[in-house]
Amino acid sequence: MPISYEIAADKSHVHTHYTGMVTRADFLNTFASFQQEPDFRVDMPQVTCLTEMTGTEYAFDEMLQDFAVFEAPFRAAGVQLAIAVYGAHDLTYGLARMFMALSENSPFMVTQLFDTRAEATAWALGLAGTAGP
Repeated sequence: MPISYEIAADKSHVHTHYTGMVTRADFLNTFASFQQEPDFRVDMPQVTCLTEMTGTEYAFDEMLQDFAVFEAPFRAAGVQLAIAVYGAHDLTYGLARMFMALSENSPFMVTQLFDTRAEATAWALGLAGTAGP
């Protein structure tokens, strides 16, 4: 699967890893699957690795449509999700910036880009448990 995820042993956050070509269906299916995990919490920060992602055909208009689906559980719970993205490179930086731009307009999530997993995780855990709007 082009997107894998692992909930940290201490259940403090989830680490997602994008590999190869990632499609819109991959993104939606992974998000739906993650929400079914027994350890899923709506306020669980996400640390996302893009170092091995080689591309996507996920267009901005599709991402805009899907953003409402992605945001819905956080809006319903009234919590703000922290999403820390690291390892963006020339091919994935634009995708990461598109998602970051969408989240800037949402009171229910905040996204930042980092160079390393350590930086991303520290930031995400620093925002964990912050109140939503």
